[in-house]
Amino acid sequence: MKRFLPFLILTGLLFGQDVLKTISGKEYKGEYLKTEGGKVFFIQEGAINPTQVPIISIHEIISEAGKKISFQNDNSGCVSGDCKNGQGTFTFPDGRKYIGEYKDGKWNGQGTFTFPDGRKYIGEFKDGRSNGQGTSTFPDDKKYVGEFKDGRSNGQGTFTFPNGTKYVGGFKVGKQNGQGTLTYPNGSKYVGEFKDGKRNGQGVMFKVNGEILSGIWVNDNFMDVWTIEAVENFLKNKYPEFKGLDYEIPSISRLLNEK
Repeated sequence: MKRFLPFLILTGLLFGQDVLKTISGKEYKGEYLKTEGGKVFFIQEGAINPTQVPIISIHEIISEAGKKISFQNDNSGCVSGDCKNGQGTFTFPDGRKYIGEYKDGKWNGQGTFTFPDGRKYIGEFKDGRSNGQGTSTFPDDKKYVGEFKDGRSNGQGTFTFPNGTKYVGGFKVGKQNGQGTLTYPNGSKYVGEFKDGKRNGQGVMFKVNGEILSGIWVNDNFMDVWTIEAVENFLKNKYPEFKGLDYEIPSISRLLNEK
């Protein structure tokens, strides 16, 4: 019988799958087996052996029938306030902490979530995840301010880096997507489309030495020439929030005076 077990498991995954959602917003499809010893036993899609996932990292599991199993209803970590409906503080064994508003036992409203490594999120929550407007800061001085959906940057936002690099524009599932502006520490600037965190689509690169690359970009590589006017018109027609290139090439004298 043992030799047929992998086949039975994989066959079961083909006909019905559970979904495990983590606190960080990731999702995994597979089969939920059991909860034991503070861990969830879960067989990921395509795997044979189960993975043991700590309960403290799990938001919820949705069964193939649509039933939700929440892992935020255990109030043993509620150290102060009302962690059901009101304002409360909840701490996890690994040092993570949530301080904020609750509704029906889940994080809803304004709150602050901190990680042991120094990461912090301050902003809106809905159904136990960061949803709406918020700010994420990181131990290496990176910072994101903008919209969130299901625990990830999604919508319009601004991401700044400690070296001075700055991106303002659209995000999707935690990466730059849509129309945006990327400004480099030396003053060079790219205005145009992004996909999966890279320059993809129509855009214009203005370099401080006066060089301009206007046209089509693929995975951060300049591929084909379009006029600046053609790119600007394309972006205006496709993205209502786009207001124009509005960029002036810095003069060499001004750059020298700023040093």
